Amino acid sequence: MPTLYKPKKQNDSNEKRKERQNIYQTARWKDLRKSYLMEHPLCEICLNNGITKFAVDVHHKDSFLNYRGLSRLDKAFDYNNLQALCKECHQLIHNKHK
Repeated sequence: MPTLYKPKKQNDSNEKRKERQNIYQTARWKDLRKSYLMEHPLCEICLNNGITKFAVDVHHKDSFLNYRGLSRLDKAFDYNNLQALCKECHQLIHNKHK
């Protein structure tokens, strides 16, 4: 019986991971992240709940992966799209989306 060649589907999550890493490895992102954490040293969610906790992560409120081309870069480096978070709050946000 003849066999049909079926190309493997690209792993979408692998592609997204690579795209994220391409942004996060840039000097521009590292400088922006550092600057944001210097200006916002406390977790913004904890602070809104009356808790004082140091922020260690910078989160994109609106994921830049929702955009394409130059809009993606604009969103990735948009200072107003960032949020300083502690590890726990950052994980809660990402686990809520799964």
